[in-house]
Amino acid sequence: MTTLTRLLLAVVACGVAGPAAVAAEYVLRRTYDAANFADSFAFRTAADFADLNGDPTNGFVNYVDVDTAADLGLFRVINVAGDASRRQQQVFLGVDNTSTLSTRVQGRNSLRLESFDTFDRGLLVADIAHMPGNQCGVWPAFWTYNFAEEPMGEIDVIEGINHQKDNTISLHTCDRCKFTGGDDDSGRHDGGLQPDRRSTSAIMTGRDLRSNCALGGDCDENAKNWDGCGVTASEAASYGDGFNAAGGGVYVLQLTSTFMKIWHYPRSAIPDDLAAGTPDPSGWGLPMGAFEQKHGGCDVGGIFRNQTIIINIDFCGDNESDDIWQTDRQCSQYSSCTDFVAKHPAKFAETYWLFNSIKLYKESD
Repeated sequence: MTTLTRLLLAVVACGVAGPAAVAAEYVLRRTYDAANFADSFAFRTAADFADLNGDPTNGFVNYVDVDTAADLGLFRVINVAGDASRRQQQVFLGVDNTSTLSTRVQGRNSLRLESFDTFDRGLLVADIAHMPGNQCGVWPAFWTYNFAEEPMGEIDVIEGINHQKDNTISLHTCDRCKFTGGDDDSGRHDGGLQPDRRSTSAIMTGRDLRSNCALGGDCDENAKNWDGCGVTASEAASYGDGFNAAGGGVYVLQLTSTFMKIWHYPRSAIPDDLAAGTPDPSGWGLPMGAFEQKHGGCDVGGIFRNQTIIINIDFCGDNESDDIWQTDRQCSQYSSCTDFVAKHPAKFAETYWLFNSIKLYKESD
């Protein structure tokens, strides 16, 4: 065999294997932390939707502006516990936990923050030391939304209510958006968003897949699918008290033109590259949630753009139906969610977010 023949065979062999996938490289675009948080987020007293006032989810809540939040101690910068240098600081975002209220008022004082920056692609990395703990009536969320609403696209990265143990990831759209997959007969998630349920190639760890993201009903008051699409976390310590007991952790949203993925890492398991500020998702293993355009019918890049980062703590509201309240044994002993939230302020001592930082990364040029 001639040398030329050997070279040609080597080229053919490489061609059969196909080109190696090139992992995207990410560079830091923006950091939000104790130094600039107040200047980077709007503290909304009402949701900034076109036709809605107050709380769009009808919660028993009174969102306050930044000055009021600072005066009441609901927003403040604190030193990291145990840091003798006092150089490490965190951002505290909490609620009123001292006032007994009438059920006829707007609601308990709380916060709703919306970032001035938006993003279409990249990594959103939230380093969280503490999230609102499990408590009756508490409905916190860390999420993103396209306020241009052309098209409407919402990504709920962290969400839960009452004594929910595991985090819920949800997507909401007006346009058609669906991801295929499901659960097997054993009740264990088979990998979820796959083109064929017989596939054994898991692409995420989340369970209880909801496949249809579209609200339906022309996206107005006649909408039927308020739950949207998404999954429930199967990892331990993904939400509430469990997350806090693990020392907090990191949530990452990767948004591209064809897919989005969400990872959660407890404090003790954060990947070295992520901790070092050189994130490489290709080495992180299965995400908690994976929503891929090729596994369904959804224009990910076209729908989920112009995303604003939103952080809020709601109480009761549309997510607190009688069924949800009555099925929580610790909550059902009280007559209603609103009555509980109004009359038991001390129960909300653990109802706060504590952020080390939020970072936005973009793909390198």
